[in-house]
Amino acid sequence: MLRSLAKLENADPKIEPDLQPLTVLKPADLICHLWERYTATALLPLAGSAAALRREMNTFNGHNIVRMEGRVNSVIQKALDSAFTTYRSDWADDTLQASSHGCEHS
Repeated sequence: MLRSLAKLENADPKIEPDLQPLTVLKPADLICHLWERYTATALLPLAGSAAALRREMNTFNGHNIVRMEGRVNSVIQKALDSAFTTYRSDWADDTLQASSHGCEHS
């Protein structure tokens, strides 16, 4: 996930963005769901009736999920930023070319 984020951050905004780093999103989502299911079906039953332990396990699980979702959101945000930066740059270039030729660009 961090490697994908780094690729998107280091992308050249003057060329079309490489969206290959987005391929990590589906496996990351699957891992999140598997982690939640594993916690609910395997780990929490081990805690038995120990309320404090169950509470700590739920807190730990929640923090892990939030961290994973945060990283997924960062990758998505960087990809969108890249795409919009490229689009804005292309649009500005087209507008400049059209105005230099005396044409209106819509």
